Parts: sequence; structure tokens; C-alpha cells
Amino acid sequence: MHNSVIFRRHSRPLLILDPDDVKATFAKKSNKSRFNRLKKLGKLDFRRLTESTDLEVVFDDLIAFYDLRQGAVNHSSPFRQDPQKRRFHSHLFATVPDEAYVTVTYLDERPIAAFWGAVSGETVHLGMLVYSPFLAEHSPGKLHIMQLSEHLLNGGKHVLDLTPGGDPWKERFANQHDEVAEAIVYRSEWARKLADTLDALLQWGKRGLALVEPLANVRSMLAMLRRARPSSVIRKISTLAHLDREFRVYRGDRTLAEGYARDARVRCNSISNLLSFEPGEPWQDRDTFLSNALARLERGEFAYSVCIDNHLAHCGWMVVNQTESYMTEVQQSMTFPPGSVAFYDFYSHPDFRGRGLYRATIAHMLCEAFAREGTEYAYISVLADNLPSRHVIETMGFQYQGSFFWKRRFGVEKKWASPVLAQSEAANA
Repeated sequence: MHNSVIFRRHSRPLLILDPDDVKATFAKKSNKSRFNRLKKLGKLDFRRLTESTDLEVVFDDLIAFYDLRQGAVNHSSPFRQDPQKRRFHSHLFATVPDEAYVTVTYLDERPIAAFWGAVSGETVHLGMLVYSPFLAEHSPGKLHIMQLSEHLLNGGKHVLDLTPGGDPWKERFANQHDEVAEAIVYRSEWARKLADTLDALLQWGKRGLALVEPLANVRSMLAMLRRARPSSVIRKISTLAHLDREFRVYRGDRTLAEGYARDARVRCNSISNLLSFEPGEPWQDRDTFLSNALARLERGEFAYSVCIDNHLAHCGWMVVNQTESYMTEVQQSMTFPPGSVAFYDFYSHPDFRGRGLYRATIAHMLCEAFAREGTEYAYISVLADNLPSRHVIETMGFQYQGSFFWKRRFGVEKKWASPVLAQSEAANA
């Protein structure tokens, strides 16, 4: 039997709960400020859940928060990938509520952070720490751990086991470490040896990644060239030698928005919609999409999306109070007048194109943008050769403001803007 078992040792971060330390943490000026800012947004409340009905009210929101962050950071959305996971946790909580330790921070009765753990004696073990991306500037996860620490002390608990894993936030909270062992049992000695070999190769690969990646890139390029048709190779070489881009800028005002209505299919900041994304183009991947989505939501941007048959059919982003934007397509920046919002990064899955979702989403976003006090202009930009998108933007009534240009000739790049935009940039410089 011992030949089919692997033992591994891990350093385990612990938060030993001390009343004086907890009191000092709450007394810090920065933490007081975070709590005060949140309280200005609504009623702030921290509670331990003991009834299944209370968990069910918030569970879907907590799962969405958790899956989005895990998908963005760890390339896995556990609840979405395992349909039984939600049911398992609900059943576990209902069966052993005293051993499942669940706490939630509410803002006006909406969950913004939560902890799921297990109890053993005076120790509570971390299972999941969940927090909303919409309030990232207030550090809801950190504030929840602070409140949890105080709550645990009041309940006679003295240790919060943050569990192994190497997450930076765990090390920030930990004030002590111990060592724990992990035993992995395999079906056979051969299976154990195979797993051991794969793990060793993985660790070697991580250490040599800086050397391996360039070689892999070269091999990938050579393989691509071998598969490519001669005409395709010629086009790519031609693009390297000769490439022109024009990025057209359009603007709409309040009168434009008055001609449109919201669309019931379009949802704002729906994490479940974003989690329904599946790549529809060769250049896309799910990890990058979720990582970008999380970062944008945490910056306070707004996602507008349409989901059809549990697939993300269309989405676009809006930035309010936009002052400046860097356009990678033409490697130039644009400044905006006060009261501006920007619509950008629209995408329709190929299976759902031709259904008017782009137009419907822009119309909805116009209504949302100009419902905000202080909004004066809505900007949207598009590459000149994207004729379908240009057609929608222009026929909706957006007014052309000018273009940014970029060209490359045999490695030499040049960029400039049409006179109106160039003068505007100079005036704001």
C-alpha cells in the first residue's frame, strides 16, 4: 500500500486571534476610513448564517463572485464546472450548520463579502473567502476578515486556519505558521509513479519557463508556417512591410439618447452572463476574458451583456467620467471633455451575429449613460475597415469627430491625428 501513496508537507499560514491585535487593526486610520466610506453607501451589517433559507437568499451572488475571481486568477470556475457543487454545499450547510461556519457582510441587505469555513474545536478552517468586485476600492474581503476575527473571539475561537496555497493575501494576514502533511492515495504504484513524474516535470517546467517559452514560440511559429498556405504567408509578410490603420471617433449627446429605449435583454454588470463566455474566435481565451472583466469591474467600469441559451451572445463596456484613453490599435491617447462616457470593446459571438444585438446594446447604454447626472457626451470608436460596426454607429446618429492614424512601412512607424483631434489633444496637453 505504501508504494501507492505520496506524502507532501506544506507550510500552513495561521491567524492566531489576539484581542489586542484585533482592536489595534480596527483602530487603524485606513481601516476606519474604509468602513466609513462603505457606511455612507448604505447600512453595513455582519452576520453568521445558521439557517438554510438565509444562505439560499445570497448563495447565487456569492457563487458568482467566487467563480469570477477563481476564473480570472486560478483559471477555474469551480461551481460552474461542477453542477453538483452548489447542491453539495447547500446540503452540507443544512445537515451540519454548527460545523459549517458561514458569515456574510451585507450592504443594504445585499452580500458584498462572505466566509465559508469549518469548525474544529477552537479553530475555524478557511474554505472560501468571497467578495464583490464592484466595491474593490473599499477592500471588502479584508474588512470581512477583520469582522470575522472579532466575531470568532467573541465566540470562543482563537485560531483562523488560512490553509496552505501560497496566496499573498493569506501571508498578509498570517502571524504564525505550522506544517501540515498531505497524503495522496493512488490506485496503483504505477499510477503514483506517473503522477510523481508529471509533478517533477511541472516543477522543472516552471523553473525553466523563461528559457522554454522562447523556444516554444519559435517552434510554434515554424509549425504555423509549415501549415500555412503560400498566399497566407505572403499576406503576413506584406502586413509586416505595409500596414495602415485609421481609428474613427464618434460622439453622441443627450438628444441622441432621447431617440432610443432600454432593451430588456441587456443586463448591466451581470457576472453570470460574463461567466457564460466561451471563445468564438481563434484569438480569444476564457482566462484572459475573465481576467480583463474582473479588472474592469474592480475599476468601476460597467459591462452590458446579452445572454442567449446560457451563452454570452454579446457584450460591451462603458467607462463613466472618462478623461483619457489609450488606443492600442493606433498607439495614441485621446483626452475627453468633462462629462464624457466611453463605449468600447464590443463583441458578438459568431453564432449570434446578425440579430441586431450591437445596435440594441448601444441604444441601451445610451439611455443608461444619459440617465446619469452630469453626462454630456458619449464617445464610441471603431477601426475604419470595420464596415458593419461603422454602419451601425453612423446610422444610429453618432457624429464623426475625426480619426487617429497609424502606418508602418518596412519597420518604420508613423502616427498622427486629423486636425480637429490633434488640436484638441494639443489644447489638453
